Amino acid sequence: MLSLDMYKFNILLYLFNLGMLVLLLIILLSVCVAFFTLFERKIMGGFHYRKGPNKVGLIGIFQPFSDAMKLFSKEIGAPYLSVKFLFISIPIFAFYISLLCWLGILEIFNEWYIMEFSFLLIFCLLSLNVYFILVGGWISKSVYSIISSIRGVAQAISYEIVLIFLILMFLLSIEDLFITKFINFQEYFWYWWEFYLLQFTGFLIILSELNRAPFDLLEGESELVSGYNVEFGGNGFGMFFMMENLMIIFWSILFIYLFYGGIQSFFLMELMKIIFLIYLFIWLRMIYPRYRYDKLMELMWVSILLFYMLMFLFIYGIKFMFYCYLY
Repeated sequence: MLSLDMYKFNILLYLFNLGMLVLLLIILLSVCVAFFTLFERKIMGGFHYRKGPNKVGLIGIFQPFSDAMKLFSKEIGAPYLSVKFLFISIPIFAFYISLLCWLGILEIFNEWYIMEFSFLLIFCLLSLNVYFILVGGWISKSVYSIISSIRGVAQAISYEIVLIFLILMFLLSIEDLFITKFINFQEYFWYWWEFYLLQFTGFLIILSELNRAPFDLLEGESELVSGYNVEFGGNGFGMFFMMENLMIIFWSILFIYLFYGGIQSFFLMELMKIIFLIYLFIWLRMIYPRYRYDKLMELMWVSILLFYMLMFLFIYGIKFMFYCYLY
């Protein structure tokens, strides 16, 4: 009986530690999203030869928290024709799924948390984002939001096909679904030197997945008036906004795992990698105009997909010849 009680106690202690870790992660990620918005607005202000946020707190450091308080203190409303429960719950689920994606790379925060199929979990969760775009646009009962959701779903599904090919090439090289194996395989030689063409095209795919400029066709302000979330305000808009910014930080870390040796600890070198990629997202937003939609789809289906299929066959052929040589 004592051993059974100790077993239950260990399970409860493990769940408590995991819950506290997830709670700490939510707090840290919320703070990261807040300072990401401040960083983006400061960089954009520099490009426009203006100061950016500089009133709330020292050099505007408390501006994101002021914006968050304003957004989340607004009255919760829904369009008359929409289903109110779905209209309110969709942004919450979208933000929740974006938080769950971090479970795949949680071992960078704690060594005792190990997930052997972390890449599989990440892609299962990332594939759900398209449903939030679709339902969020449809449930608003607005012509603009429905058009944006249809366009966003076509864009997301198309580029997820290419993204799967990209990840399959890396999984074929390491032969494992454990994300920290990328650190072991890039200990002496980063994949950036070996797959520099994949790095360039992979960054374009991530831009499309995140709906960032110049591929922000989902939120084309000139014709869609903010896109699928045009009817969301206050809490709903804040949740969608936090989800998008959180996924930018997540993809920056995942991109570092794929091409730049991964993240072993949050020292200055690792932070500089993340900040550089985030700056690159903002820089591209400032210097390039919005891409035309038909050109975007042609770029994926004609150019990148064909290139990735040939690269996949090339890598598979090298692996096959290597195994034939050994055995």
